[in-house]
Amino acid sequence: MKNSNEAMQSQQIKDIIDKVLTVSAVEEMSQIWDAAIGSYAFPQADIGSFAEFNECLTEFVMHMPGYSREVSSGRTSADSLAEAISLLERHYDNNGATGYDAAYLDAIDTFGAGITAVLTQLGEAMKQQKLIRLIEWHTANLINPTDWQLQKQIVTHLIKLLGDSLPEVIRNSDPSRFTNTYRDLIALLQSAGQV
Repeated sequence: MKNSNEAMQSQQIKDIIDKVLTVSAVEEMSQIWDAAIGSYAFPQADIGSFAEFNECLTEFVMHMPGYSREVSSGRTSADSLAEAISLLERHYDNNGATGYDAAYLDAIDTFGAGITAVLTQLGEAMKQQKLIRLIEWHTANLINPTDWQLQKQIVTHLIKLLGDSLPEVIRNSDPSRFTNTYRDLIALLQSAGQV
């Protein structure tokens, strides 16, 4: 009887994770963002100044899905630029050169990455941020934040799924240590493409 109960619990956890990661919703949002990045009219001319770089970042952010509506409802160009700078600071990486300053240097490098590579990476960071928000929304609607036992079961299941992609210390520790990070593990599962 215990095996039957464990199998039911395992299936329940799998169903919850599947619903949180609703593949169709994640894929749909990914496709929308990929299309938006692909449809952006990347600058043909080289970026020659700091002001041009910032202007390009602002225009790019305002081109992305949902941002044009936000502009009409009070979002300013300065807000868009601030978001771009924040995302570049946290996520831009070109062979170890990281952050906003590295992105600027790459954008003005006529023989290197160029502005197109910088904007493409910025678009990917924006897309990942939106996907994480989507997953968090699903998580909040499907998992009771006070159900510690369910969270522990989810973490146990996710650690098994993610396996070797997790550090050994996580794999070999008691899953109850990580119940407060189940959302992060779900996002890691999505970004690892194991959905």
